[in-house]
Amino acid sequence: MTDIITALNQAKQILKKNGIEDPLRDCEIILGQELKKCRVQLYIDKNKVLSKKILSSFRKKISKRASRVPLAYVTGNTNFMGFDFFVDKNVLVPRQETELLVEKVIEVLKPLQKKKVFILDIGTGCADIAVSIAKLLKNSKVYASDISSKALMVAKKNAVLNKVKNKITFLKGNLFEPCKKIKQKFDLIVSNPPYVPSNEIDRLQKELQFEPRIALDGGKDGLDFYRKLVNEAPLYLKKNGCLVFEIGIGQAKKIEQIIKEEKKFEKAQIFKDYGSIERIICVFLKKQKG
Repeated sequence: MTDIITALNQAKQILKKNGIEDPLRDCEIILGQELKKCRVQLYIDKNKVLSKKILSSFRKKISKRASRVPLAYVTGNTNFMGFDFFVDKNVLVPRQETELLVEKVIEVLKPLQKKKVFILDIGTGCADIAVSIAKLLKNSKVYASDISSKALMVAKKNAVLNKVKNKITFLKGNLFEPCKKIKQKFDLIVSNPPYVPSNEIDRLQKELQFEPRIALDGGKDGLDFYRKLVNEAPLYLKKNGCLVFEIGIGQAKKIEQIIKEEKKFEKAQIFKDYGSIERIICVFLKKQKG
């Protein structure tokens, strides 16, 4: 017979031995999900004996987490911008720094909210960006594309889960390829593209080895997708349209140079994340003369 506090302590030791950064927190989240209890309630009921079924399921999930499977894959869900998202191995787990990307999109589009605004999210993954924008911008229509059919299945599930199914149109294809069929220009294009150099992926932390390589691999120097975004986005942006994307550590100057060489956008605006790392780039189309 194992009670809640004993199960937590045993699981904590297992995760600690396997290098999990905050083992107790992960144990609390996993057991809380099993019992449908918040962290506080777990400790209020700490002496309650767990059923064999619950204990078995909890231990299986702890074993997965101990092998460094991302916590969000173990639980099947995560929180982003205050909204709940379903995630699995077919999509990248949303990161906190990507919330800054959404915040910047909202900031840019707020002044345009008297009219309907059209947004394109390229490489939508689990649709964390697309869904959040659809939830937070009342008068918006979002198009969300991805090359992966499995990722789009997850994305559509999250649109339903967050009750924005009617505000998002999902498109399958690589980068701007599916946009050729819809003949729609956008007020803003947003993307969190793959930006890890190919030869660095195998050296990333163990959790990232479980995430889809296609969502991480940015080519030889990590900049392949930025070159394509900057080159092709002007064809799909409205007059004075905006391109906003997330970047990797140390990539700002190189991407700024790519933007400068293309000569299609104004000077890049670069924004830092909570760790003072240059993380978001925002660029507007150059104003047309005459």
